[in-house]
Amino acid sequence: MFISTRSGFTFLLVFILSSSSACRFEAGFQYRYLYQARALVDGVRATPSFNLTCSLLVTSSQTACEAQFQVTDCELKETDGKTEKKVDSSDILSEEIGKHPFTVKYHAANDSSGTNIADLFVSPQEKVNILNLKRGIISAFQLPALPLKHQGNGTNDTITVLAQQDDIFGSCPAQVSATVNQEGNITKWKVKTSRDLVVCNLSHVSKTQQSFLSFIQVMVGGEKRGLIRELSYSHESKVTCSYTASSTWKIETVECHQTQALDPGRDITKRELSKIT
Repeated sequence: MFISTRSGFTFLLVFILSSSSACRFEAGFQYRYLYQARALVDGVRATPSFNLTCSLLVTSSQTACEAQFQVTDCELKETDGKTEKKVDSSDILSEEIGKHPFTVKYHAANDSSGTNIADLFVSPQEKVNILNLKRGIISAFQLPALPLKHQGNGTNDTITVLAQQDDIFGSCPAQVSATVNQEGNITKWKVKTSRDLVVCNLSHVSKTQQSFLSFIQVMVGGEKRGLIRELSYSHESKVTCSYTASSTWKIETVECHQTQALDPGRDITKRELSKIT
């Protein structure tokens, strides 16, 4: 979940664009966000859950479709469902995350496709675990934006499109449904997205069949050639998001859930389930 402020007004991340701007952020503005993430495991007795909060400053370029991201003031806590305490390494984690800002360049939206990330520029000194945390934050900005041709539809229209989403999970088909609602004199968009990560083209899957993860790929001559739904794959993983956008496509609320089920024998009674919010 993200909460942001700009010029004294409170709103949430700008995932979808207004027709007057093809870039993710307005040129020359700064955006401040509160990022919140939670992870927990079901089915395992006395397993703690973790809560991470960070401040995020986004500075958009005056001339290009790009923005600089600075993550600071992170705090990691764990809870057993009754009490919550700060993790001993929380301050060290916050310091490591805040060392290096990073820059994101976007492809602009057009009539046939929404905005998406073109390039991510990071410091060569960035540690892998910190980079993965930042990639997770950036993935939230990769929620598919509708093409501009869909943004002028009338009230109560529902738009459903299948978009290709490229983020920390790899390249995934994502279903995007958007409905325009009139609340008095205020027009709102209600948007839902869903992805089945089992059918994603995982970016970290080895190109050779030496990798266990290659079992969910179609392999020809050691190269990835296509996708299959692997019935014997022992994990199920889905990501669903719900968010509300204003009539000008500025996001006001967003909440995403990733659910993963480890099901070694495809036996629903022996599942271990984890959730990330």
